[in-house]
Amino acid sequence: MMQTIHEALDGGEAGARIFFADFSKGFDLIDHSILIQELYKLQVHPALLSWISAFLFNRRQAVRIGSVLSQWQTLKGGIPQGTKLGVVLFMVMTNSLLVNWHLRTKFVDDTSALEIIPRNSISLLNFAVSDIHEFANEHNMKLNPKK
Repeated sequence: MMQTIHEALDGGEAGARIFFADFSKGFDLIDHSILIQELYKLQVHPALLSWISAFLFNRRQAVRIGSVLSQWQTLKGGIPQGTKLGVVLFMVMTNSLLVNWHLRTKFVDDTSALEIIPRNSISLLNFAVSDIHEFANEHNMKLNPKK
């Protein structure tokens, strides 16, 4: 990305704008049903879909502080962090984000849209920002406005 910006600015005939987006609690807020739909759209084999569903649905957790264990709770969403499958599933969830935006990067729960603007041209970056916001709403994900 930096190389692209450097090349654009080096000639003096263009500027660059970039929008950074971070999903708040990206792994914790994943809607399992939407994720399974995304996997289905990618034509994941039904046996693998069934296995992933078993991995995600009806997970339970408790918290231990010292020797005290809380009551077990069934999780209603989210992807287990620290697992290889969790990262892959998050990437599947965000796979369709900004697919039509030429200069984009995604790194787990962070996304950026870059625009190189020729001198005297109108910026279109607001369309990418709108697409990111719409994607977050449609996928029940939250953007972090502080990052």
